[in-house]
Amino acid sequence: MKLLTRIPGKEYFISLFVIGAALFITFSIIIYRHYDDASKFNQWVLVDYEMARQARLLESNLLNMETSVRGYLLTGDQGFLEPYNQAAPMVNKQLDYFRQLSLQEGYPASTFDIWRTRIDSFHRLLATQISDGPDYNHPQLVHAIKEQKAQMDVLRRLIETTIVYRVQNLNLQLSAVRAKANEFFMDHARRHRTCDHRNVLGDACHRRADRPRSTCAPGN
Repeated sequence: MKLLTRIPGKEYFISLFVIGAALFITFSIIIYRHYDDASKFNQWVLVDYEMARQARLLESNLLNMETSVRGYLLTGDQGFLEPYNQAAPMVNKQLDYFRQLSLQEGYPASTFDIWRTRIDSFHRLLATQISDGPDYNHPQLVHAIKEQKAQMDVLRRLIETTIVYRVQNLNLQLSAVRAKANEFFMDHARRHRTCDHRNVLGDACHRRADRPRSTCAPGN
């Protein structure tokens, strides 16, 4: 009869089920929150990386256009214009894509309208120099090359400033992702240690079931 009185009743199992369900729901919410945060940080990392990459490609194409036209003006050889003809159509596409990424991230369109205005002006300058053809009059040739360089320097500063900002932002986002991952694993480890501790206490209580219940408390 004493053994039968120790068998838990229906209320005991219902309580265990409710507690287990509550713990499961809580743990699921925590996992989802960490996953959602990590997904957002990863998306930001991808956007910053892609914007830095596109800015570098844009700068490279503009430099190819500049050096191509400069070679043509210096030599009169139209073979030098091949890189210009390849890069010119790509510049507008890259600028449109870059602008689209920036708008998705919440940056104002006016920022990149400045880029487009500068790049269009640079493009018109090069197209005019190609149309006019090489002029071997030294002062005019020097003036044309200096004008190229002045506009390209402005574009380079605009683009490289953006690249530096994006790389810095990328490093911050990566640090935030690592911090979130470490926080998740530390939370998981703490819960695991807590469960192990409770299991040890439960085993000890089970082994000493013949002793009064109060002796099964932690520390005894």
